[in-house]
Parts: sequence; C-alpha cells; structure tokens
Amino acid sequence: MSNRQVQKERRKALILECALDLFIRKGYGETKIADIAKAADMSMGLLFHYFESKEKLYETLILIGCEKLKMDFSPSDEEQPLAIFKKAVEDIFNMIETNSFAAKMFVLMESAQHLDALAPDLKERLAEATKLMEKKCSNHRKRAVTG
Repeated sequence: MSNRQVQKERRKALILECALDLFIRKGYGETKIADIAKAADMSMGLLFHYFESKEKLYETLILIGCEKLKMDFSPSDEEQPLAIFKKAVEDIFNMIETNSFAAKMFVLMESAQHLDALAPDLKERLAEATKLMEKKCSNHRKRAVTG
C-alpha cells in the first residue's frame, strides 16, 4: 500500500473514531458534522471527501458494529458449556479493555436500536445482527443447562 493510501486509511479511521466518540457522548441528533471535523482536526470539506454526510458516517459505524456482532461462538462438542461462556466473556472483556473503539461500539449499537432517524434498511441489518447474537447466546444457555 502506498503512503498516500496509508494516509487516507488513517484519516478515515480518525474520522470514525472521532464520530463514534461524539455520537456516544452527545447523541446522534446533537452531533454536528462540524463537531466531527473539529475533533478530527480537519476541514469539513476534507471530511466530506471521506463521508458524504453525517448519516453515511453513522451508517458506516453501524455496519462495522453489525459485522463485529457476527462473532463466532461455535464450540466444539468436547467443550463444556460453562467453559465456552467463560471464554466468550473473557474475549469480550479483553477486547473492551484493549480496544476503546470496540467498547464504544457496544454503546453505539445499543443506542442505534432506539434511533428513529435510522434508515429502515439499516434498522433491519441491526435487528438481524442483534437476533443472531441473541440466538447464539440462547444456544449457549441451553447447552449450559442441558450439558
């Protein structure tokens, strides 16, 4: 990857991090694109080069979160249910402890479920990801009870 590509990816990541922080602290409605540009220390024009609107930026964060909710909790048949659950919880806490972006994503994903302004297709994807995670947790609970 060229230096220019690396720089573009870093800027995009910075915008996402700043936006995520502002969205969870101020809420979607109170966060202005100017706030995000200021937090990222760039002009609004440059920010619009990466994301055409606040809605698209928020959408990108939600889509990242939906992908992360598809974590694999597929245990082998030999694993004990309690050990599987303990490992999953440890993995989640380790991720939160070592990656503040991941911790903030949990907050964003929860608040996004209650946002009326969210596009219907995005609400659907969020609901699907949430159902998938709930199903996996439910399956592990059942295995723990019957295991």
